[in-house]
Amino acid sequence: MNICKCPNCETEFKLGAKFCLNCGYCLEKEFIENPTCPECEKTFPTGTKFCSEDGSKLVSPEKLIPRCAKCGKEFTDGTKYCPNDGGKVFVHKDSHSSANEDNSKNSTSSVAKNINSRKSTIDDTIDMRRQQIIINQTSQQSNGVGTAGFVIALIALIFCWVPGVGFVVWFIGLLLSFIGLFKSPRGLAITGFIISLIDLIILIAVVGAVASIFL
Repeated sequence: MNICKCPNCETEFKLGAKFCLNCGYCLEKEFIENPTCPECEKTFPTGTKFCSEDGSKLVSPEKLIPRCAKCGKEFTDGTKYCPNDGGKVFVHKDSHSSANEDNSKNSTSSVAKNINSRKSTIDDTIDMRRQQIIINQTSQQSNGVGTAGFVIALIALIFCWVPGVGFVVWFIGLLLSFIGLFKSPRGLAITGFIISLIDLIILIAVVGAVASIFL
């Protein structure tokens, strides 16, 4: 009997063994003794995997023996139906290929489910980030203190000719606009601060004019 080596651990074994005694590697798939084509039934040397005539995957000759579909009993005399249970006797050529096809379909289905699951997770993450960005943008767009400073600075510009009232309103507008400079957006706060400086110049001019009248 021929001696071969395990392709996984290189342990020697006798041809015909199904598993390696050292590592448990399945030797039956790699080293089929006298492999036979299930279509044309041509026999090939050990180690051949595919038929040179039709490209079919070679199997062990034992798998081409007709068997009962119910009890699995082997028949080599041409019996078509099992005398024990009436099951049809035939060669189960497609049993392994159908199993491989089912495994392939299950594997493909599993991969598709994993891809869809990952895609759904990515979409959910993107939606959450978009919502966070929108919330952040909304919160950043409000600067109530700066807006109030701008409005009061405009009021102070109108009443700047009144020495007492104008000074109080100007101070409040200047203070709020200055605080609003440290928040976003700062557009109205900057404008209110500039108007407050203009109010200050006008107030000084008005106070100076009034003082010159009475002095």
